[in-house]
Amino acid sequence: IAMVNVFILGGDRQLWADFLAVTYLLGFYGMFIAPWLPTSGLSDRPWLERLEVTVVIWFWCVYLTAMTWELPYLLFSEAIKAAKDQMWAYSWWAWIDGGDFRYLGFDPTILTLEWFTVLNAFAGLAALRVWYRSGRTSLNAVFVFMLTAASHFYQTMQYYVSQAIVGFPSVGDTFFDLVVRFILVNSPWVVMPVMVWIWATQWIRTRVE
Repeated sequence: IAMVNVFILGGDRQLWADFLAVTYLLGFYGMFIAPWLPTSGLSDRPWLERLEVTVVIWFWCVYLTAMTWELPYLLFSEAIKAAKDQMWAYSWWAWIDGGDFRYLGFDPTILTLEWFTVLNAFAGLAALRVWYRSGRTSLNAVFVFMLTAASHFYQTMQYYVSQAIVGFPSVGDTFFDLVVRFILVNSPWVVMPVMVWIWATQWIRTRVE
């Protein structure tokens, strides 16, 4: 919708980038909240089962996002940077425009974080395969989920702090750019790893007992 409005209907580029950021934020958190709603069909289930549904949604979201956004950026970053006014590159430029200008250059921090995110995704998808094939009983898969969650948490905190200590020079100068696009849109990578660890430790405890 945003691409059509910007490149075909001549809509405001920044406005639709903001629209995408809000949609992304609400969509992500909406998926995580859904298992806790009375209408979810899970309202009569134990909290640990609902939390398991929540974190599994997160696993699929975060691993597939890495495969479809981070990995293409890493492989085709030069083409993406040169395609600011082309429709196919808009999903990346909607983030670069005000989100984080470091993606326009050769930033070692960004490249390191993104490559680790992609490696996490490969490990996580392999763990999901083991998890489902074991009938959701694989302890090894749970350990991998915990490791990827810890990595996501650390990487995101480094991402935040590396900008905060220098005054956010690579973030757009509006309140929306800083609070919504930079802080809130990235916040699932801080919040959900904590949920993964809560679920995993409780899951392991139930098996030990």
